Amino acid sequence: MKDYWNKLSFGEKAKLIFFAICGLLILIFALLNWKVYNLNLIFGKVEVPVTILILVSMFGGYAYARIYSWVKSRQQDKEISYLKGELAATREKLRKEPLESKKKIEDNKSDEEA
Repeated sequence: MKDYWNKLSFGEKAKLIFFAICGLLILIFALLNWKVYNLNLIFGKVEVPVTILILVSMFGGYAYARIYSWVKSRQQDKEISYLKGELAATREKLRKEPLESKKKIEDNKSDEEA
C-alpha cells in the first residue's frame, strides 16, 4: 500500500482523500437513516429502509436521464445524417448547374454562327 501511495501525484492523492471522505460521509448517512419505512405500493405494502429508497430513487433518476440523453443523441445523429445527405445533394446540383449553363452558352453561340 505504501508503494501505491508513493506512486501517486499530489492531485491523485488529494482526489483519493476527497473520495474517501465522501464515501465515509455516505456510509454515516446510510447508518443514521436505516429506519424502516412502510412503502404503500398499488398492490400492497413493503417495509424498506429509507437509505434503500433513496438509493433506488437516485439510480432510477440517473438511469432515466441517461436513457433520455441517449434517445436525444440518436435523434440528433439521424438529423445530422439527413442534413449531410441534403448538403451532398445540393453540392452535386450546384456542381452540375455551371456545366449546364456552359453548354447552353456554347449551344447559343453555335446557333448564332450557323
